[in-house]
Amino acid sequence: MTVAWIDYQKAKDRLKMINMSSEKVAYSSVFLENRVAHPPSFPQEIPHHPKAKAERLLYVLITLALCGLAVEACFIYNLYGHSRETFEEVRLSSHAVVKHQEKENTPTPRPNPFMKPSKPLAHLTGGADSFRKDGIMIWDDPTIYEMVHVKTEGMLVVQREGYYFVYSKICFGEDYFMFTHSVVRVNQRYQGVELDLLRSRTYQSKGQRKTGLSNSFLAGVFHLFKNDAIFVRVSNQTLVRRSDSSENFFGAYML
Repeated sequence: MTVAWIDYQKAKDRLKMINMSSEKVAYSSVFLENRVAHPPSFPQEIPHHPKAKAERLLYVLITLALCGLAVEACFIYNLYGHSRETFEEVRLSSHAVVKHQEKENTPTPRPNPFMKPSKPLAHLTGGADSFRKDGIMIWDDPTIYEMVHVKTEGMLVVQREGYYFVYSKICFGEDYFMFTHSVVRVNQRYQGVELDLLRSRTYQSKGQRKTGLSNSFLAGVFHLFKNDAIFVRVSNQTLVRRSDSSENFFGAYML
């Protein structure tokens, strides 16, 4: 029994070994398998299409164009800067030349020989039409400052209140028996009533009548208000001599 068991075990072990050998032959290890080794495969080359080449060429051309525009912009900027500086220099130099020429051509102003009055004044002289029908004298060639000359009325209108020296001279012929010369004031305070400030009267009787020329001069100091008007009146305007404007005059000035 024992021997038989031993033989059974041996037979079983052999069978097991045979099975293992058969398994090794059918399913050998990858490390023991005899196969031909091949080199590793490379990635397939992508074919070059004409469209891709055209796009790359277009990109290159666009890049070159942009670079050219940038270079041109820099060139224009530098040229404009230099041109502007040159234009400014030319303009300044031209302005300096013109100013220098104007300075050379401009005559030196002469000082005014007449001193500006410090107070109102007026001096009037008689002209060709030196009187009206009502005997009021009309004056020409006025020298006036801060007073108003109403030529059609023969009046001087006061603009500043104060004391004024008023004067008048008339040259007339003595071939008449009476001649009156007066300086009249019109005051708005008295509702425009005429008041004689100065008066001169020349009278000749029939036995003493003589021919020739005479002068009547009137002068005085008066307090005049603003808008007061003064004028000269004569009784017989046909006797007034008008050969020279300096023979008849009328004026006033503030003291």
